[in-house]
Amino acid sequence: MFSFVSARPLRRAALVAGAASCAAVVLSAPASAAPSQLQLGDTGASVVCLQKGLNLEYSDWTSNSSPLATDGIFGTATRNAVNDHKSWFGLTTDGIFGKGAGDAMISLSYTATANGRTAATTWRNGCASQIPHN
Repeated sequence: MFSFVSARPLRRAALVAGAASCAAVVLSAPASAAPSQLQLGDTGASVVCLQKGLNLEYSDWTSNSSPLATDGIFGTATRNAVNDHKSWFGLTTDGIFGKGAGDAMISLSYTATANGRTAATTWRNGCASQIPHN
C-alpha cells in the first residue's frame, strides 16, 4: 500500500505540471456531447447523424428513392424530413429537431433492429449519442 508519509516530496515544477494536466482534462467538454437541438443552418457531425437516421426512416416508411445527402448541413431538405419525422410521432412540426424527436428516433432504431434491420444497430451505435435526446 502506498503511504504519503513515506513518499518523497514532489518537485514544485512536477506538481504544477500535473495540476495543469488535470485542469485541462477536467475543463474540456466531451467531443461527442449532443446538442440540445438541431435546426436550419446548423452544421457538423450531429447533423450528419441526424441525416443518416432520417434516411433509415425514409427507407422503412416511404418509397422515397432520393435520401437526404449526408453532408452535415441542416438545409431545407433536412428540415422537411425532420417535419415528416415529427409528424409521424405526433410532435409539433416546427423544423427543429429536439430531444423528443431524438428519443423517438432512437426508440425507432430499437424497433428496426428487432425487425432485422442491422443498419439501425450500426446507426444507433455510431450516432445516437450525437443527436439531441434525453
